[in-house]
Amino acid sequence: MHMSATVGLVIFIAAIVLAIIIGTKLKMNIGIVAMLFAYLIGVTFSGMSGKAVAALFPTNIFVTQLVATFFYGFASINGAFNGLADRIIYRTKKVKWALPFVIAFCVILLSMLGAGAEATPVIMSPIAFMLAAEAGFNPILASLAVWVGSVCTIGAKWTPGGAVAYSIWSPHIGEEMTDKASVYIMVLLIAIGFIAMVIINFIHKKNLKEIYMEKPIPLSDIQKKSLIIVVVALLVMLVPSVINSFYRNPVTTWMTKRLTIQVVCLAGSVAFTVMGLADPKEVFIKKVPWNAIITISGMGMLVALAGQMGIVDQIGAWIGESIPAQFMPVMLLLVAGLLSYVVAASSVIYPLFAPMVPALAAASGLSPILIVVTIMLGANISSFSPVSTGGAMAMLGANEEQRDVVVTGQFKYAMIFLIVFVVLFGVLGLLGVFS
Repeated sequence: MHMSATVGLVIFIAAIVLAIIIGTKLKMNIGIVAMLFAYLIGVTFSGMSGKAVAALFPTNIFVTQLVATFFYGFASINGAFNGLADRIIYRTKKVKWALPFVIAFCVILLSMLGAGAEATPVIMSPIAFMLAAEAGFNPILASLAVWVGSVCTIGAKWTPGGAVAYSIWSPHIGEEMTDKASVYIMVLLIAIGFIAMVIINFIHKKNLKEIYMEKPIPLSDIQKKSLIIVVVALLVMLVPSVINSFYRNPVTTWMTKRLTIQVVCLAGSVAFTVMGLADPKEVFIKKVPWNAIITISGMGMLVALAGQMGIVDQIGAWIGESIPAQFMPVMLLLVAGLLSYVVAASSVIYPLFAPMVPALAAASGLSPILIVVTIMLGANISSFSPVSTGGAMAMLGANEEQRDVVVTGQFKYAMIFLIVFVVLFGVLGLLGVFS
């Protein structure tokens, strides 16, 4: 059955909206609903076989999420990450005014070590809200610290979330540009996050109480060995790339291409298992975020179908031709930010926009790196919303009394963050900075 591009566009947008609505209403994974729509649209409207639709499943993204979260899950389930965070908090508890910043630092450290933006809030959010209750600082600062620490590492491609983002963007703009975009977004979000914390900390400033915290018990041999394995894995992934940046040679080039995050994480998982540092079955069940993996994969499959049908190119071309180049960044930031208020970046926003980037860049003359950074910035600055994944994870540890304050504050500040940057990008567009 032949279908015009316009009809296909309407069906595609309707499928995404319906997948989100049906999944939310039925409390069913959105990715499963998205896969159903991919099959229905592909077979009914495009004349594809079921096998051809199945081939659109984003296998690389699925495998990357699975092996990365499984590997880091060993150090999480045996308490290695928790023990490291407890020690940092204990050593800095007397500097009461700096506690929100220490929490954010711990989140960044654990996330950079590989726990990622998905698992780290589970570890740090209860600690953050416990400190807020004990020291007496506003609980919104606790959730802000956890959220800032999480989003700051979204560009770290050796973490589960960063690896997913990398695998989504790199097929469309290339590995080199994706590397640069990842660095830029990390620097931007770190700067923005800590400036926001300073301002909001000043707004909610109050006299703080002394904190009574028992000295953490020493790390067990299992936890020490776990942290060593994690650090070695990070060095294997990072050092060759760093050396290659300054001195390209056959050895580090081979290591960079062959020792990918998938290979290193699988090898590390085997090491964890052989050394008996945790039960792999328990890690597989409890620490692999199956719900998020299926959501991202299902939405990716639907978007891949739209790309094959030419719908994504049509949207990109229409945006590029309809909106002046100097105002495209603010438009992309606004749309990504509004979407992020209610949906996750990695499961909906990135897969939706990634295939459009080449068309947007060609039509507007803007750098693909600028386009990607703008989309990622919009998708992350408003994810503080309590109904977005980032905001919801940040307030996991809040009690009922704290939750009332936090929900209101997160809604307010998420909107403020988005408005500030929409205005800023609008002014920069008027001044011709982007053209």
